Amino acid sequence: MKKKKIIVFLFILFIIVLAVLFGFYKYHHDRYFSTARWVNAQKNERADMMDNLLERYEFKGMTKGEIRAVLGQPEYEKDETDTYIVGYFFPALDPYVLTITYENDTAAEWELSES
Repeated sequence: MKKKKIIVFLFILFIIVLAVLFGFYKYHHDRYFSTARWVNAQKNERADMMDNLLERYEFKGMTKGEIRAVLGQPEYEKDETDTYIVGYFFPALDPYVLTITYENDTAAEWELSES
């Protein structure tokens, strides 16, 4: 009887450890940027990827074509400016946007700001 309780306890402990590890993996995996995830992002998924995106890419100096190959088509395009909707960062009431300004089809500056 005591042996059976130990086996049940170890099994439950194993399931709990697996659940925690899966949750940890899922949480961190969702924060990694990929072009496919960015383009197909729902709701606030882009906001979750921003830190990793900014660590991986220095937009300044990239061409418009290179940036669009990474981020896809912008939600708004006006003159020499592309604007991508990023999502919400707590406690913001308005969504944040990534705005990239070009000079001669090369990114001159970028800004992440509340719209």
